[in-house]
Amino acid sequence: KKLSDIKRVIEVNHQYQVDFLPKDGVFNVDVFADDITFLHQQIRGKINVYGKNISFPNLEFIHGQLKIENRKKGGSDFDHDFPVLKKMIGNLKVDKTKISFSELQEIVGNIEINNDAYLQFPLLEKSGSVFIKLNSGAAFPVLREINGDLENYGFETCYLTELQIVKRNFRTHQVLAKNIVEVGNLMMNKYCEFDHLKKVNGFV
Repeated sequence: KKLSDIKRVIEVNHQYQVDFLPKDGVFNVDVFADDITFLHQQIRGKINVYGKNISFPNLEFIHGQLKIENRKKGGSDFDHDFPVLKKMIGNLKVDKTKISFSELQEIVGNIEINNDAYLQFPLLEKSGSVFIKLNSGAAFPVLREINGDLENYGFETCYLTELQIVKRNFRTHQVLAKNIVEVGNLMMNKYCEFDHLKKVNGFV
């Protein structure tokens, strides 16, 4: 079954509905309830998380979009849990939520961080485009390669000390990437020095 063939989205309002989901992980799901646990090792489909304290203790691989959005009033420190997620093929979009992806090493897709969200990626080495939007932030201590664009309009400077390659547009606003070696287009809003930059494939 191709992912594009899965049209139906299953709404989860109770834990027992998760227990009836296909064991092979091929489904699209909207999670509205709180305190839900998914025991799947892999999920192939779209996952939209709107509740709080959603846990994926065994999930190692996602093929599809993962969207996490806090729709509750009040704080954004919801304890979503992805303790063993190592790889994603698909886009990651997070709104109004603070979360750490402690084991994630690669995203073949884009990362979009919006509206007071804060994300930590302690082991992420490769990703698609990274867009950090207003009032948001992220930590990527070991990110080496971005196969797309890099933009940070968040609330703090993003320190990307290991970053070497940005394949498309590298906007230097609020980004410190002193070890960058190769970029597509270099877009500077102020003077920056790059001691190791060897290749600009587009324009400056």
